[in-house]
Formats: sequence, C-alpha cells, structure tokens
Amino acid sequence: PADPARWAAVCAGIVKHYNHGWAGGFRYNIRYWEIWNEPENRPVMWTGDDAQFLELYKIAARTLRAEFPGIKIGGPGFGHCGKFDGRDLEPSAFCTAFLELCRRESLPLDFFSWHCYTDNPAELAARAKAVRKLLQASGFDKSESHLNEWNYLPGNSWDVLSRTAPAAIRQRAVEQMAGAQGAAFLAASLIELQD
Repeated sequence: PADPARWAAVCAGIVKHYNHGWAGGFRYNIRYWEIWNEPENRPVMWTGDDAQFLELYKIAARTLRAEFPGIKIGGPGFGHCGKFDGRDLEPSAFCTAFLELCRRESLPLDFFSWHCYTDNPAELAARAKAVRKLLQASGFDKSESHLNEWNYLPGNSWDVLSRTAPAAIRQRAVEQMAGAQGAAFLAASLIELQD
C-alpha cells in the first residue's frame, strides 16, 4: 500500500464492519486478525521491501490495538520463516527483523503465524516446537504460535506443482494431495500435532 496509515484505517473499518455492525455489517466477534500473508513471498504476495512491510505492520498493529483492545493481532503468515534442520529453526533475516521490531516497539504480536508444506507429518510438530523456541528466545513467551496453512507436498518439492512442470506431473501431484496419500498425511499430521 502506498499509504500505510490509510491502509490501517481501512483495516479498522473492516474490523468495525465484521465485529461491530458498522456500515450494514455484522457482529461476528472475530477475535484473530492477521496482518498480511507471506510478505517474504515476493512478488506474489508482497511487492515492497522488508522495511516497507515492517512499517506497514507497525502502523496497522498500533491502529488496530488502539481502536480494538480486545482483539488478537498478529501475523504475518510466514511461508518461510527460516532454515529448519529438523530440530532447530535458524530464522531468516526478515523474520528476525520482524520479531526485533515487535519487541523493540512493543507492537502487538498476540500470535505469530506460519505455514508449512511437506511430505513428512513429523516435520509439522518439529517445526511447531522450533517456532515456539524461537518465540521464547525472542521474548514472546505469551504469543500464540499458529500453523495456519499446511498440506501434503508430494516429494517435498514445489517443482511438481510449478507452472513449468509438465501437465501430467502437476495432475499426478494434485491427485496425490487429494487422494489416499494426502488423506494419510493429514491424519498422521493431526495425530502428530496433538502433542
């Protein structure tokens, strides 16, 4: 957005519309409000640089907290928050900058959201533990960790779903995701995540 303050005001209007009935709206009492989605996924999800996103988050989070102290504010839906070795997470420079900004500026981070696509159900639980460890090390003991986008990724590679992959390979990957392999992955993942 060219004007982060105006964008934040629009966000506040959306919260008013869905939670307070403003402008013919609703009273859904939606508690969780995520600011953005995968800002590191450029240019698909974000076209600016790190500093521009951090400024947007700062302004939007403060605007929403001031007007709606009872909602939970967080994000940013990291698709890639760092290098994961199976046990520990080495946060990316962008993820580190985000957490440092939130801590330094005392910004709302009621929840930290992240995504994971894999072919290994145990990875979801292991990453969840690593993200919790990262949040605690960054001073966010009370921030919730939200794995809010995840799925089976055949062969643990995006190549099979890319536009450059042959149609037959993409079709096979989608069938695996929607078929027995995907169902087994989802069931196993939910069992793993109970821990």
